[in-house]
Amino acid sequence: MVEAKDYSIEGKKVGRGDIQKQAGALNDLPIKQGIFASATDYTAPAKKYANSTHINPSQKPINLLHIRPSTELDRKGRVERIIINIEMIIDDFEHAQYHIHLSNNAINLLKKNNLLNKTLDCHIENFYNTQGDITITINELINDYAPSISSIPYDDGMYHGSWIFHEEFIPYGDLNIEINRIDYAVKRQIIKHQIIVEAQGTPKILVKSEDGSINKLITDEQLKKVRFEGGRVIV
Repeated sequence: MVEAKDYSIEGKKVGRGDIQKQAGALNDLPIKQGIFASATDYTAPAKKYANSTHINPSQKPINLLHIRPSTELDRKGRVERIIINIEMIIDDFEHAQYHIHLSNNAINLLKKNNLLNKTLDCHIENFYNTQGDITITINELINDYAPSISSIPYDDGMYHGSWIFHEEFIPYGDLNIEINRIDYAVKRQIIKHQIIVEAQGTPKILVKSEDGSINKLITDEQLKKVRFEGGRVIV
């Protein structure tokens, strides 16, 4: 049950008597707790009595709230605008330079098939073991093993790294060509982005609990979104 008082015109605070009346009403109703909302402050006896309702087993707890038009002073010390600067570092593997190192077995195999020192058109997407099973893909190498890249660029302005293989092959026609290592050189792109999170609208109402657990400014934009339906507040 919520009870609201506005003693602004009288210029007085909510007294103990107001809290006692609500406490008496609560005891006669099937309600677990009460909220007392005031546009002005509470007297010391009123605060003391409200606190006692939380420890007295024969009473139902009453929480004190302050609800009033907000002032510029209420905005002091609040974070109303957050600026997040994001810097993303992207290694451009799509346009990277690659140098493949073959094993001695692969070199001998190419030589045996009269393919050594010839241009081989080969599409590399997966790497296979001796049983013909895929052990790793190009995408996995780029996404999972790129951290081995150098932390600073080389003299060519590019970042270098290597992928090491152990008895892994790429297919070329009917041949399985064993790979020892792939060296790569990539350019690094730095993408900067800024995200601004700020309160929408102008603060109009302060809602603050006496115990400090609630301390919120309600803006005019938030108030515009409030709807009433069948006596209920629909936000």
